[in-house]
Amino acid sequence: MKGSGYLNVLKHIYEELSLLGLFHDKINDLEEIRDKNGVYLYRMKYNGKHLVIKYFEKDEFGREIEYYKILKDLNIPTIEVVGYTENTLLLEDLDRSLYYRLGIESDLSDIEVAKALALWYKKLHHKGAKFLKNNDRRFYKETDYITKENIELIMNKTNTKDNKVWKLLIDNLDLMFLKIKEFEETFTYNDFYWTNLVVSKDKKKPLCLITTCLV
Repeated sequence: MKGSGYLNVLKHIYEELSLLGLFHDKINDLEEIRDKNGVYLYRMKYNGKHLVIKYFEKDEFGREIEYYKILKDLNIPTIEVVGYTENTLLLEDLDRSLYYRLGIESDLSDIEVAKALALWYKKLHHKGAKFLKNNDRRFYKETDYITKENIELIMNKTNTKDNKVWKLLIDNLDLMFLKIKEFEETFTYNDFYWTNLVVSKDKKKPLCLITTCLV
């Protein structure tokens, strides 16, 4: 039996669906797909259309909504976004799509899929670099976590304080960041696992499901 936490999530999801302009009496077959780290994925049918709602309980993961909006503006292919709020994405249900399917493990060794994915990734890099050059907005960066405090935390957690590499890193942090800034910045997609892949049924236009987009 589901507990109060589950009922609270359902309450929020219905509130989000209301914000999207959906009437509760037309929502059918609401079914949980996944619940992981405060990200809730549900499948449903609305007015005969099969949809997936992705609800972000934590603000830190909600950045995915902004990434979808940016990719759409840059004309970079993604799965269809039917609507969104500050906390929710409403997406097409790929299990019912006429043109696309979710990735399978064998896609990782399929040459045709790899070629099409490479084209998608090059487009992401090219357009992402132009976008960042003309925008002052701050985005999530893994390099933001390279700090003296975090390095010392790793030293203590791994019990490797005597390793000389840590002092070398800390003493040269400014130089390292100076060299990093010499490189062009762009969007990258760093989660190339088959469960995050969407493939067109003719294998010509694969798309990456956005889980984390990094600069």
